[in-house]
Formats: sequence, structure tokens, C-alpha cells
Amino acid sequence: MKLNNSTEIISVEMINIDDGKESTLFERPRSRCHFDEMFRFQNYFIQLRLDWTDVKNGEPMLDADIWTEINGKKNFLKKGSWHHTKKKLNEKTGKNVYTFKFRNLILRLTTKKPWQKPSQLMHA
Repeated sequence: MKLNNSTEIISVEMINIDDGKESTLFERPRSRCHFDEMFRFQNYFIQLRLDWTDVKNGEPMLDADIWTEINGKKNFLKKGSWHHTKKKLNEKTGKNVYTFKFRNLILRLTTKKPWQKPSQLMHA
């Protein structure tokens, strides 16, 4: 994803700090977000994404869509405090972490983002 004339994101990895699980995020056409795979929590479906149109302190906001499904129809929850999560410094680890909270689910996540200038891409 090209952020601007001088910066392109090659890929983004989301890392769960507590279990070490890594996932490669994906892009969608005409979107300024990187998406994680949807997962199920209790009776809910959750999809996390990094929103590059909402950057704080150089890091994208972690957004979440949460829904239930009834008869194959998605019923989205009204957006709550869980919808936007900023990346903040964890004093214990010294790492910047997204702490996503929904009901009794707490995910502590960080990211790896290889950056490359477009001119470097042409010569690779």
C-alpha cells in the first residue's frame, strides 16, 4: 500500500504478544486499511483492521467491526469504545501495543511493517 510519494508498506504482520501468534494482514481494493482475518468470540464475529486514514503518533488506529449473524444476515453492533484502539507504550516491555478490549476479551497486539521507498522497489 502506497501511503504517500515517499513511503510504501510492503506488508504488515499483527502479533499477539501473549501467545506469539502472527498473522499477515491483507488489503482490499480502494481501501486505506490492512485487515486481519475475521475470528469468532462467543456469539460474535470480529474483524480487526489498521486504518491508515486515522494515524496517531505515526501509527494507524486499530479499528474493529463486531457483528452477530442471524439467518445469514450480519447485524453489526453499534460502535463502542472497542471500535478505535490507539497504539500506546507499554511501560513493562517498552514496546508500543494495541490493547483491544471487548467484553471479557483482551488482546495485546503489536505490528511489524517493512517500509520501502518506491525508488528502492524499482531497483529490487
